[in-house]
Amino acid sequence: MHTTLIDEIIRMIRDGIPELDKIRVEEVCIGLGYTGVLLDTGHLGVAATLLGEMGVDCCEVLKRAGELAGSLAEELMMLARSWDLGESAVGVATLNALSQIILEKRKSEYVMSFGDFIDELDVGEDDVVGMVGYFGPFIPKLKKICRKLYIFERGMRKPETLPDTAAEYILPEVDVAILTGSAIVNKSLEHLLELAKNAREIGVVGPSTSFIPDPLFKRGVTIVGGIEVIDPRKVMKVIKEGGGTRKFKPYVKFVNFRGKQR
Repeated sequence: MHTTLIDEIIRMIRDGIPELDKIRVEEVCIGLGYTGVLLDTGHLGVAATLLGEMGVDCCEVLKRAGELAGSLAEELMMLARSWDLGESAVGVATLNALSQIILEKRKSEYVMSFGDFIDELDVGEDDVVGMVGYFGPFIPKLKKICRKLYIFERGMRKPETLPDTAAEYILPEVDVAILTGSAIVNKSLEHLLELAKNAREIGVVGPSTSFIPDPLFKRGVTIVGGIEVIDPRKVMKVIKEGGGTRKFKPYVKFVNFRGKQR
């Protein structure tokens, strides 16, 4: 039976944190741009809210609102498997928070760099690049480097973007694929990885991608870009006030993983 990406992350967290059954969630915030989950260990996980894709019932986004804080982290991480996107965002944010506990112990096993994901990406002047998700700061840099840039985004009308459905036809032909980590929340990431499997360089990037990267490497990803939260309280405040990645910058480190050292 096929093991999903999320199930593999869950298994690695269960295997890697002996004290998992004692860790509780201190606070949950479902912001307009991101969802944050703060653990009683002080670790914060972030995931895209995907508000535009949620089926909001009147004024209610999450059925369990008011009941999440104080829950066991192990319970909330299982929400990452939910098809309810509000629950899924909480679950993925919890996976990201728990992953930080493991990554702190295993940093020496990875080739890591801090800074701009694009600076670490292997892109040449003859390359065709396909980018799923509108990463505004990446676009000018990529246009200077590569031969052709395709940008796929759901529900966005900009001259340089194509609908996300166009990725079905174009992504299998690109040399370099850049995929938004937000796609783990709506369960589309594994399909995108399958579409991009012919690419020489496959990157998954964004705050939602701050989980243990091993399952992504196993699926052909060559570089993973996420965040390491330095000031959890400040990041949570940004989330509460409707901020996004740019507002996180003073309070996080942008970290890139290139796989395990041999």
